[in-house]
Amino acid sequence: MLLLTLARDSAVGPPNQLGKSKQQWTSVTSFFKFLFRAPPRGHATDHPSIFNAKGYVVTSEGVSSYGKTFHAQFVDSKFYFNHWIKVHQFGLLNIKYLLSLYCHGAAVQCANSQHGIDGLMPFLWRGTKFSRDNLGVCMRQAKNNPSFTDQANASLFEAMDPFTVKIFGDDWGSEIRVI
Repeated sequence: MLLLTLARDSAVGPPNQLGKSKQQWTSVTSFFKFLFRAPPRGHATDHPSIFNAKGYVVTSEGVSSYGKTFHAQFVDSKFYFNHWIKVHQFGLLNIKYLLSLYCHGAAVQCANSQHGIDGLMPFLWRGTKFSRDNLGVCMRQAKNNPSFTDQANASLFEAMDPFTVKIFGDDWGSEIRVI
């Protein structure tokens, strides 16, 4: 949660003299650039590449299975969070509550033993329209067990299925946006 908060703080920019940032939200693409940015190479310019866990260079220009780059898919998407809320009921990870949490600037740390995910950050898909049809979720897992390594484990990703977790309920609309 600290790493995600620090990436958010960097993406929204430095605070003014009163300690408030110029903007409260950040684009999803900008957030991920700060989250996975390369370490400085001895000069002040940012390196545009993103590093994964093994140190291989990954860029947002790669094509996804949908035929669009990550940047193209999420260029208008916006995160707005400045704190984390620990929920203690599994049912609170539902679209009818996530929009309210987004409006309050809250990201979610899941209840203990929540199936499939450890936390999520809601985001607006296109622009700033607050509606359930414009809401997406960025789900995450964080494992501190040494049996989990930097090798991809398909079962972890399969467990993060938003239908199994019932985030979007039974009436989920047309498109689901999940990172």
